[in-house]
Amino acid sequence: MQSIHGLTHVTIVALALSGLLGLSTPIHAANATPQDLYGPALPALTSHMAPRIVPLYRGQYILTASVPAARLTSGTLHLQVDAAGNLIGVLALYGYDAQGYQSSEVFRLWNFGLTGPATLRSEVLTLNAAIVVGQVVVQRGTRGDLWGQIRLDTQTYTFRWHKVAAQ
Repeated sequence: MQSIHGLTHVTIVALALSGLLGLSTPIHAANATPQDLYGPALPALTSHMAPRIVPLYRGQYILTASVPAARLTSGTLHLQVDAAGNLIGVLALYGYDAQGYQSSEVFRLWNFGLTGPATLRSEVLTLNAAIVVGQVVVQRGTRGDLWGQIRLDTQTYTFRWHKVAAQ
């Protein structure tokens, strides 16, 4: 049951990612705006990654561990490369809010940069408005798994992600 539940989340986020990366049904060029094709404009990049490093992080990940305070039941992380060669991501988190109701949050990840050996930093942006709401800092293991922290507003949570595909 858990794998089917996780597969549903992966499918939903993959569809969202395909829309963000312009892989959805084409829009007639005469009527299209940049926002139609790619969503809101992303903030300017302030850091860049070497092209040889980007493929090490590209792929699909599932949440395998988080702190209880995060109230997460599952999550997916998709990291891809955009047309300019920059790493771009979608983060989906599923869990419960403070009142016990199910909740889900989907974020964009942007402006990736290395802050040390095998340590990657990214800004966390809202999905629709491209407003920076936090930061992710992760370390990469030898098999590609990631672990680290996500800061959203004033809260910081520790987590671990398992790489399931290296697209």
